[in-house]
Formats: sequence, structure tokens, C-alpha cells
Amino acid sequence: MQHPLKFIALGLILLCPLLAYGKASTRPPNLMDAFSQALSFEPNFQAEKSNLLSAKENVPINRSLLLPKARINGLTNYNYLNIRSSNRDFTVNVINQTFTIAPKGSKHFTNNLYSITLAQPIFNYADWSKFQASKATTKAATAKFGASYQGLMLEVSVNYFRVLEAKDILDFTIADRKAVLRYLKQNLNQYRVGERTRTDVYNALAQYDEIVSREIAAQRNLINARHDLQTVTGQLYTHMSGLADKIPLSRPIPDNVNLWVNKALQQNLLVQASHYGVDAAHQAIHIALAGHLPVVEGFSVGSYDQTSNIGPILGTFKSDTASGGVAMALPVYTGGLTQASVKKTQYLYQTSLSILQETRTRTENNTRQDFNNIYSGVHKIHADNSAIIANESAVKSTERGYKLGTRDILDLLQAQQQLFGSQVLYTTDRYAYFINTLRLKFDAGTLSPKDLEMINQYLKRNNNLMIKDKITTHYHIPTEAERAKYF
Repeated sequence: MQHPLKFIALGLILLCPLLAYGKASTRPPNLMDAFSQALSFEPNFQAEKSNLLSAKENVPINRSLLLPKARINGLTNYNYLNIRSSNRDFTVNVINQTFTIAPKGSKHFTNNLYSITLAQPIFNYADWSKFQASKATTKAATAKFGASYQGLMLEVSVNYFRVLEAKDILDFTIADRKAVLRYLKQNLNQYRVGERTRTDVYNALAQYDEIVSREIAAQRNLINARHDLQTVTGQLYTHMSGLADKIPLSRPIPDNVNLWVNKALQQNLLVQASHYGVDAAHQAIHIALAGHLPVVEGFSVGSYDQTSNIGPILGTFKSDTASGGVAMALPVYTGGLTQASVKKTQYLYQTSLSILQETRTRTENNTRQDFNNIYSGVHKIHADNSAIIANESAVKSTERGYKLGTRDILDLLQAQQQLFGSQVLYTTDRYAYFINTLRLKFDAGTLSPKDLEMINQYLKRNNNLMIKDKITTHYHIPTEAERAKYF
């Protein structure tokens, strides 16, 4: 299994040149600019980063349970003793002399106690299992962060290309509307002199009204796509770098879907995170089983005790003590807690295995689909380009036939619609090709900023995305009065 840290390290190495993309430049923002801004803005990515940093602290926290511990205690007591009566005296022998002390009266004395305690766990299977579990959860969090990093690249790219796609479709729709408006005007003029029928004009008007509604919808789609990108980058772009007319098209390398699937099952970061999740769940079972085992700990205690002003004979009393040993605690009965805990963790372990299996199945399916989409997408783009050439020729031919009277307005409008459809399909398939390419690399766990840089070099055109949120119809739609004038 490949360790996910190598992918994150690669991303961090490439992060510095990324941040230079948006600085002091008059060119329109491109894909790398958008990704650079998303790195510092996107909330989910920032949350994953915090989760990773938090998870990493679990390792030293649980390691501390296995290490020696030292504690220093200090205590000072100020005491007052008042002996009102006693039924006996006691004698004290000091340097071969005997003194009789009558325990009556009041005394003030001070007691100072200082101690140091050292403890070392010798056998604590629960703490050891917690330490192993923390390493597994940290690896899982690292893999999830790597997947989030790659997912952010994919999300930015998808939203970026959707903006460009929406802009291209709007441009095609505007061109289509202008063409149909030209046909409409020709029909109106020809209808005045009796060269066209009322049906021809109605057909052109209906087609024009339909295109107007499509243009309004295309403008709305572009506005929505821009705001979708803003939710990731924090920027509402007015200009963006558009895709060049000519782009290289190639099949996935290696050209074998099974090789891609095997790589994905080994290197996909979500699959790796699920593997580490299974390891953590397995350690949780050991933590629960430790409830049946003893806990052994070695300890050592040293203390110093000083009591001052005890009496006229003893004066100040001082003592030093030291002790050490081994303590053992064996749980005998916990009311069924241990058995229930073991069963619970076993069920959670089965859950983690199911999650792993689901992740592997989904990853394999996504890998196959993305591979096949790229494979077929290359052929679709070539076919779309051929369709545009054929439909452009058909429109010109139909226009000539319409002028000669051998073709009617429906033929011309249909030819124009076929041209528009082929243009939309072509631009959609081009962006889908790049998106599927990035998705396949995400599935394989190899997606990196270098892949975005490769695509970024084909973003050449300056796209003006400025559209007012309140759409005004700057085109002329004939009113009923104007229509009645001719009919």
C-alpha cells in the first residue's frame, strides 16, 4: 500500500509556485489561479486540515500513557494543639538523661512534607492498544486530507470548466438567435411583397421566441456557474481564461482499464483511509479486551518530613523515607461492561470492513467509468467536429436553396438548429474530456497540481463573463401590433 504522505508532500512542494499565479498580473485568471485561491478559502478543505492537525496530536497523547511519570508534592501545615488535661505523664530519654514531660498546655508547631513519586507502566494492554489505534487514526486522517486536497483540485476544475461551458453555450445561443432574427427579418420583408406566406413568418417568429427563452436560460446558467465557482474560490470572476480551439486528445496511458483499476485499489486515498479505519477499529477491540487483563505498574516514592517546635525537649523533628514496589490491579467483575464493550467494538469493526468494501467497489466502478468515458470521449470530439463542418455546409446549402425557392423556412430553421446542437455537443464533450481525465487520476490517487498545470497551458482565450443579473432584452421581439401590421 502506498503511503498517502507522498502525495501531500508533492502538493505542498508545488504549492509555492501555485501561489505566484495570481500576483501582479493583468491576464485573466486561469485554472491555477482558481486552485490557488481555493486552497486558502474553501471551508471543507480548511476543516480537513484542522482535523488532520488534531488527529496527529493523538499520537503523543497516547504515547504519554506508556512513558514514565514523575510528580512532586509539597505540603505545609500550621498546627495549634491545646491539651487541657491528661491522666499520665511520659518520659523521654535524651543522651542518657531522662526527662519527664507533662502533656498539658498549648503548642504551636509547623509540619512540612515533601515527596517525589515516580511511576512506570510495566503492563497495560489497553494503553498500548490506544497508542497503536492513534497511529492508525492519524494515518487515516492523513489519507483523508490527501483525498480532500485532490478533491479540491477536481472540484475547482469541474466548476471552472462549467463556467467556460456555460459561456460557450451562451455564445452559440446568441449566434443562433442572430441568425434566426436575420431569417425573420427576411421573411417579414418578403411577406410584404408577397414572396413568403404567413406560415413562413409564424414559423420564424416561433423559432425566434424559442431561442430567446434559451438565451435567457443560458445567461442564468452562466450566472449560476460563476457563483458555484465562487463558493470554492471566494472570487466572483468577471473574466477567465478560455480553452484554446485546438487541444491534444489522447487515450489513457496505460491503455488498459484493469491496470488502472489495480492502481486505484492500491493508491486511492479514500481506499487507504478506509484501510487505516479498519486497523483503528481492530485496535479498539484490543482496547476493550484489555478489560480482562491486569494492569502492572512500578513505582518509587521518596519523602522528607520536618516538624518544628514540637516541645522543649524534641525541638525540631526530621525524617526521610523511601519506598518502591510493583502494583497490580486485576478486574474481577465489572457488571458486564467489558463483555458489552468487546461486542460493541466487534460490531464497529464489521462496519469498518463494510465501509472499506463499499469504498473499493465504488472506486473500481468510478475508475472503469472514467476510463471508458475518456476512451469514448476522444472519438466523440472528433465526431462532433465533423458534425459541425457538415452542419455548417448544410446551413449554407439550405440558405441558397431558400433564396432560390427550393427550400422553405422550416428547412432553414432545422439546419440552423442542427448546427447549434452540434456546437453545443462539441463544447460539452471537450470539457468533459478534461474532467474525466482528472477524475481518472483522482480515482488512481495520483492527481497532483502538475495535472492542472498541463491543462492550464491550453487556456488561452480571454472570456468576458460580465452579465447583469437583471436581464434586459436588447433584441427586438415584434409586438402583436407590429405583427398585425403585416397580416
